[in-house]
Amino acid sequence: MQYYLLTIGCQMNKADSERLAAVLECMNFSRTDNEHSADLIGVVACAVRQKAMDRIYGKISAWNAEKKRRPLTTFLTGCVLDYDRKRLAVEFDHFIEMKDLNRLPDILGRTAEVKEALPTDSYLSINPHHTHQYKAYVPIMNGCNSFCTYCAVPYTRGRETSRSPKDIIAEVINLLENGTKEILLIGQIVNKYFVPVDADFDKFLFGVVETYNLPDLPELHTSLFREKRIVNFGTLIAILDALPFDYWIRYTSPHPKWFTDDLIATVARSKKLVPHLHIPVQSGDDGMLRKMLRPYTVEQYKDIVHKMRAAIPGLAVTTDVIVGFCGETDDQYENTKKLFREINYDMAYINQYSPRPGAKASNWEDDVPHDEKERRESELNNVLRQTAFTNNQRQVGKIVRVLVDEYDDAKGENTGKTNTFKTIKFEGPDLAGQFAEVTVASAEAWGLRGNL
Repeated sequence: MQYYLLTIGCQMNKADSERLAAVLECMNFSRTDNEHSADLIGVVACAVRQKAMDRIYGKISAWNAEKKRRPLTTFLTGCVLDYDRKRLAVEFDHFIEMKDLNRLPDILGRTAEVKEALPTDSYLSINPHHTHQYKAYVPIMNGCNSFCTYCAVPYTRGRETSRSPKDIIAEVINLLENGTKEILLIGQIVNKYFVPVDADFDKFLFGVVETYNLPDLPELHTSLFREKRIVNFGTLIAILDALPFDYWIRYTSPHPKWFTDDLIATVARSKKLVPHLHIPVQSGDDGMLRKMLRPYTVEQYKDIVHKMRAAIPGLAVTTDVIVGFCGETDDQYENTKKLFREINYDMAYINQYSPRPGAKASNWEDDVPHDEKERRESELNNVLRQTAFTNNQRQVGKIVRVLVDEYDDAKGENTGKTNTFKTIKFEGPDLAGQFAEVTVASAEAWGLRGNL
């Protein structure tokens, strides 16, 4: 029996898919990349943008037509709003909340095939089948309490829960001991990570310190850890950073509100944490930020970026932004364009606003015409192209460390990412999965070329 997974959306969905794959393979399913040969098709949905949901509606229509020619079972999971869930319930054979992933064998009627018991405390305790040999997504929290007015995530993933630091550290150690070169820590607001710990964690941490000869960390001497018995994001980063392996740490996505001076100090001390800050701004106008329920000002956002750049030389900065949000005037949009020029972003993910059923803004008039949203997105991309090209030009002649993603045999060419998350291509032997020191030879807006 073969299964096919269609995963749409963010890194959290990709990480969830890896746990979903583990459960399916625990039931003696084998994976296929060909949906037309699969006996079981699962969709991990994303409700953030309507385009993503439209893709699912198109796919399920085709799969239901295919059912007339052969046996096929379909199921839906992931981030699904009630509005879509009701409409899709009659299209898919099954629906399962990701948090109830351990119930999937029951839902599919395959409990007899289960090879090993599944955890019942949290689906994040399921040991994932990582799809990448040397890069790994490691969820540290799930859900969101912020309720930004444009966003559907609190209605699909629920309230915030932070994962046990013991489980996170143990998972990362296991990955590193098996050759993983890059760890991506993920959560809806990753820098809001906050977990009370007890003597059991102290015992576990002592074992890690002894086994891996960790140095004395300032984060373990704070009142937050010593007296209040809390592990926050900074403490977690410091522990992982101290592990004696040759690897990189990335994280996404942080929230400006939770970027404290203490966290900036920890990040600046880190050796494994890459010099790349992805910090969503969403708008460069204070009025829009208030309307979005983003609890910071543009000046506060810029202050974080300035502090991070002062602490980390060569820092690359990327962001997320929405154009055409309800009531966004020309002047408010111009403030976002102004911010792009001031920050000089290396990359930005620019999204046209689309109403999400259930989010507060779905009750407001979507009054910025589609053509105007297109114009604003295009204009911002042009500004971004200029700033990204200027930043990339500064890399020419420098030797950069690259983690190679893939090798093209026909071209004899490696493609990878620098520690500042820039794509670079260079000729040479197959170095996929390895670090390489590469001299940057030329630059374009969206990437670099180099030589060994």
